[in-house]
This record gives sequence, structure tokens and C-alpha cells, in this order.
Amino acid sequence: MLKKNKINLNEISHDSAIGLINRVPNMRFLLTEVYLDSVGDAEKYRIELSERFPGIKFVVAKADSLYPVVSGASIVAKVTRDRALREWVFDETADNLHRNFGSGYPGGLVER
Repeated sequence: MLKKNKINLNEISHDSAIGLINRVPNMRFLLTEVYLDSVGDAEKYRIELSERFPGIKFVVAKADSLYPVVSGASIVAKVTRDRALREWVFDETADNLHRNFGSGYPGGLVER
């Protein structure tokens, strides 16, 4: 986000989802439906995905509260993120390196 050509969190989320969807056929799974928690304009995102992947039905909504599979995936993602932050090893070697940082979400402070 500090680069000359900035990218926002919605773009990062969209690019990540698209990357994951692209990988599924290589894993020999038949993907027919995808349920996504909305990031930004849900309908615009659904249309974009439907055009990119015409054989797949996309449901884009505040899916976390509607679909158990999305709630479960959300929990796994948050636990994975928090563990990665807790175990992060910095290239910097300062002895007094400040370790109170978080994910950027409210309540996302990870102290070590």
C-alpha cells in the first residue's frame, strides 16, 4: 500500500479469491458454486467473477452470517492470520524491536 502504484484491501481480497478459484481445476475438483463474503459492491463483484468464470455460480453477500461453510472458512483464515502475525520473524535485528502490532482490524493487536 506504500508503493507508487497503490492497491487497496478490496483489490487484494478480490485478487486472492480469483487466484484461489484459478487453482481449483488444477487440483482435479469440479467447481460449480462459490460463496464469498462481500468486499465492496457485492453485485459488481459477482458480475466480475461470473464473467471471468462463466461455468461457476457465484453467491456474493454478507455470507459469513448466512452460510456455515463461509463462517468456518472465516474462522480458519483469522486463526491462520493471527498465528502468522504471532510467529513473524523480522529481518531487522534490533533487540528492542516493538512487537505490538496487529492485522489492521479492531481487536487485531497481537502482543508477544
